[in-house]
Amino acid sequence: MWPQGAVRVLQTDRFSILPSARFLNFAGNNQLNLGSWFRYHFIGASEGFVREGSLGLGTWYDTNDALVLLLEFNQPNYMLAVSYDVPTSNDISSIQQNGVFELTAALKLRKGRPEARPSEDRDGDGVADENDACPDTPGPKALLGCPDSDGDGIPDKFDNCPNESGPQNLSGCPDSDGDGIADKDDACPDAAGPRLSNGCPDKDNDGVPDKDDLCPDVPGVAAKQGCPASEVQLTPTELKILESAKYVHFQSGTAIIEATSYSNLDLVVEVMKVHPNDLLELVGHTDDVGDADANLRLGQERADAVKAYLVSKGIPASQINTSSFGEEKPIANNNTEEGRSLNRRVEMRIIKNKYLQLLDNQKAFVPNEGFFFKEPP
Repeated sequence: MWPQGAVRVLQTDRFSILPSARFLNFAGNNQLNLGSWFRYHFIGASEGFVREGSLGLGTWYDTNDALVLLLEFNQPNYMLAVSYDVPTSNDISSIQQNGVFELTAALKLRKGRPEARPSEDRDGDGVADENDACPDTPGPKALLGCPDSDGDGIPDKFDNCPNESGPQNLSGCPDSDGDGIADKDDACPDAAGPRLSNGCPDKDNDGVPDKDDLCPDVPGVAAKQGCPASEVQLTPTELKILESAKYVHFQSGTAIIEATSYSNLDLVVEVMKVHPNDLLELVGHTDDVGDADANLRLGQERADAVKAYLVSKGIPASQINTSSFGEEKPIANNNTEEGRSLNRRVEMRIIKNKYLQLLDNQKAFVPNEGFFFKEPP
C-alpha cells in the first residue's frame, strides 16, 4: 500500500472535485503524483448493466516529468478505467517518450460477505438519502428527490411560483398571454405586450400602454399620455412673457394667487389667443420647506390655480395641461430665502397640439374647492 491522501473541495448533487496526492515506488524509482479527480454522479436503473454510479476524469502531474490522464466509469459491481502517461521531458526512457497506455477492468465480488444494508430513505420517495437533494420531503427521482407541487418540472425550492405551473425561463411562473413576462409581473396578464410597457399592448411602440394612450396609433411621449408634442416656435416677446409669468405670487402655503400676479397672467392670456390650436403646459414647483408629498400636492394645486385663472379669462380648459414636480426640480439653492423664492414657480411652455379634440372629450376642468382669486382693489 502506497501512501496517498485526498480532500473533497466541492460536493453537489451531481458533481464532486477531489484533489489528491500519492507517493509511488516502482523498482526503486520514487514518484510523487499531484492532481485531482473530477466526478459526475448519476442515477441509473435499479437493475441492469448501468446503475447508480459515477463518471470520473483524473489528471495528475508526475514528478518524473509525465502527465497522467485517467478516465474512470464506476459501478456498484464493476469498474472500467483507461489511463495514458504523456511525457513532458526528453530526458526519460524511450518507452515513456512514446507514452504509456493502460486499461483497467475490475469486477467487485461480494461472495462470502453479508448483503449490504439498503441505503436509508427517510422520506420514502425511492431516492436514497445520500443522493436525495431533499431527504426529508418526498419527490421524484428525476428531480433528485425534491418535490414539485405544480408538476412543471422545476423543484419547489427553485420555483418562484411553486403552486402554479410555468416555464423554466420564468422560474416556474405562469405566463397566460405568452409575452415572456410572468403574470405576477405583468400589468396586463391576459393581453400580450412588450416589457417596455409592463406587458401591456402598445400598438405604436411608444412605451405608453394602449390602455393609457390617448393616441394609441401614433407614437408620442408619456408626458402627453402617448400623444406627440413638440415646442412651438415663439417670438422673443412671447418667450419673455412666459418667463416673467412663471413667478406667480401665492399666499404663503396656499394655492391662492396674489393680485400682483394678475397682470403677468393676463399677458399669458393674450399669448394663448394667438395660439388657439396649441397647448399650454403648466408645471407647479415648490421649495423644500415641509413634507415632500405635501409639496407635490401644493405644486399641483398652484398649477391648477393658474389654469383656473386663465380659464376664467376665456382660454378653453382643454387647451391647458397641468402637472407638478413639487420640490424635486429646484433651479436655485433652497438654503437661502432668495433661492426658495425662485423655486416657488409655475413653469409655462406652449407645445404643438394636433390632438386637441381628444382633450375636448375629457371631463371639463372644474377648479378644486379652495382655488380662489383675490379681486384687485
